[in-house]
Amino acid sequence: MSVIDKIRQLNNKLTSSNLIRGIFWNFFGNIVARTANLIASIYVAYFLTKEEYGQLGFLRSTISTFVIFGTFGFGIAATKFFAGDEFKDKRGDYGIVIRTFSFLVAFIISLFLVIFVEPIAVKMGGGPELILPLKITAISVLFLSLNGVQNGILVGLQKFKDAAKSLSISSILSAIITIVLTKYYKLEGYAVGFAIGSLFNWAICYYFIRTYSIDFKIHFSNLKKTINDVLKISIPAILSGLVVMPITWYSNSVIINTSNGLESLGTYNAISNITAITLAVISIISQAVLPFAIKNFNKNNLKFELFNYYAPWLIGVGFSIPLILFPEIVALVYHNKYAGLEVERTAILVGLCTIIISQRQGIAKNFVASGKMWISFWGNAVWGILLIISLYFLKDLKAFGYALSFLIAYLINSLVFIPLYIKLKLIDRSLVYSKIGFLLSILSIIGGFAGYYLPIVPRILIFVIIMVCLVKIVQKLIKEK
Repeated sequence: MSVIDKIRQLNNKLTSSNLIRGIFWNFFGNIVARTANLIASIYVAYFLTKEEYGQLGFLRSTISTFVIFGTFGFGIAATKFFAGDEFKDKRGDYGIVIRTFSFLVAFIISLFLVIFVEPIAVKMGGGPELILPLKITAISVLFLSLNGVQNGILVGLQKFKDAAKSLSISSILSAIITIVLTKYYKLEGYAVGFAIGSLFNWAICYYFIRTYSIDFKIHFSNLKKTINDVLKISIPAILSGLVVMPITWYSNSVIINTSNGLESLGTYNAISNITAITLAVISIISQAVLPFAIKNFNKNNLKFELFNYYAPWLIGVGFSIPLILFPEIVALVYHNKYAGLEVERTAILVGLCTIIISQRQGIAKNFVASGKMWISFWGNAVWGILLIISLYFLKDLKAFGYALSFLIAYLINSLVFIPLYIKLKLIDRSLVYSKIGFLLSILSIIGGFAGYYLPIVPRILIFVIIMVCLVKIVQKLIKEK
């Protein structure tokens, strides 16, 4: 067989797989959207003063925070009920309930932003100049929240191509409009452009969903059960996410109030920006995999279970090991602004945290698939308590102590909760206590010790060995039937 024939064979396999197609379109949509946003941010920075650009950061963070409340976990609920085969005949019932609740919550949250815009703008540090832009962004909050549900429906139905089209088109239009309006109307122009982009995204998704012939009608005989089913998913989903926000905010404040605290937090955040790429890749893949996880949960589909559990973990190890073994990368990325032994040791710990987070992603999708979202909430709550306790004793170690506190919290949380996940049948014991899992753990530990203690030459050798091992693991998983 020639090389061209092999490439064609591989292409046929990839295009025939719904999962691969889903991952591809999810990547495509996100790459287009992030590229458009990046270009818009560059031009917007050119048109605004430094002070105005700082206010823009406050504006964006306000939108993000209110959208979290506005979606209220209904997007995850939509994916759950539109992906599961057992709900196929009831999609219309769940859809109308989710849409109705979503609109009510999103409208209330947006109205709250409009009513309390003055104290939010003035007392929280944004400045009175942000009162009008914040009022305008209430429109964005409304439509972004509503579109969280629509995107959840598209993902549940595995309509990744339509979701990618909607995200790409609306992001490009939003970027163009935002750039033009910001040039002439500053922050108010940005707010209007962003609102228009949010409206476009909602309208395009709405159009696609209307073409799927879903009968969105309320059947009052099943209404109480339908509402209970939706709230069982959405309430713990929103609480699970919200519990992380105040804990992270409090932890940041603890570090800030130590000696040179702002510098320590800046160092930690600079390193985290590097690992954010890894987590973004895993998040994009996980979103595409979620409906398949719902369909295949407890179906004894070994091939899928191997992919679902090990793919995020392998990506986490593969992307994080370079940072762990060569933490000098941080100094190179930031042109020696963040350099030195403390930065390098902090980078090693942040890389190890990223690996643990990636390993947990293979289990997290099963919370939604099984309907046991409360487990996710309690897991996050215990993680938060462990982080605060660890930080109390390690805060004086600055950025290193902050990263070590996160690592301790993640490690203990995993040791406590993973056996519970096995007992609740959220993950198969054979996957967790496997040779591959053991090897990935050992490779991560070896990488950590090598990055911390060894000179550059042995680290290069260990890097090559670890990369070869990862390739062998991938080959073994591909051959599994």
